[in-house]
Amino acid sequence: MTLRMFWTREKVDAWKKQVSDPDRTQTCSNMMCMVNVAQKLWEKARFALKPLSISEDQKVLTVQFYWLSRHSYSRRMPAIKTPGPFPGNLSSSTVNGEHIAKLFNIATDTKLCSGDVITFETNDPIGHPLPSMELLNMQWVLHRVLALSGVADATDEDLESESDRYLRLVSSGQYQEDTDSDTEEEEEEE
Repeated sequence: MTLRMFWTREKVDAWKKQVSDPDRTQTCSNMMCMVNVAQKLWEKARFALKPLSISEDQKVLTVQFYWLSRHSYSRRMPAIKTPGPFPGNLSSSTVNGEHIAKLFNIATDTKLCSGDVITFETNDPIGHPLPSMELLNMQWVLHRVLALSGVADATDEDLESESDRYLRLVSSGQYQEDTDSDTEEEEEEE
C-alpha cells in the first residue's frame, strides 16, 4: 500500500479501519455537513482542518482552519524540488492571485483566516457523534498532499498514463501512424 511508504503501519491501519468497516462508512462520525460552497472548497482541497482536541465526553471538537494554496498539476516533478510551505496568513481561496472564495464565521461575523480555531459541538455524542479524530487527522494530511500535488484540479486526461492515452487515441481512430510520409521518403531515396 502506497501510504505505508510515508506513514507507519499503525497509522495506516488506524485510517484503514476507520474507512473500511461497512458499519462506519455512512455514519455521522465519518461525515461532515457543510454549506454547499464550503463543501466544494473542501472537495477541491482549498482548505484543511487540523484537529486539535476532543473533549472527554465527546461533545466538543476543536479544529484549526487553514486555507491551502492552489498548485498546478504536473506529471513530473524533479525529486530535488521542494514545494513551498503553506502560507499561514491566508484569508481566502485564491487562483492565479485572485480571490475566488471566502468563508465566514456566522457566530463572530468575521471571515475565516488560516489559523482560526473552530469548535464543533453536539449534545448527543452517541446519536449524533462528532467527526472521528482519526479521520480528521487523515483528512488533514491528505488534503495538504492533494493541494500540493495539484491533483484536485487535474482532469481525467491529465491523470491518464501515456500508454492509456495512446490506446485511447488509437482505438478511437484519432491517432494514426504516419505511414504515407515514410513511404514517400523511401521512394525519394530510391
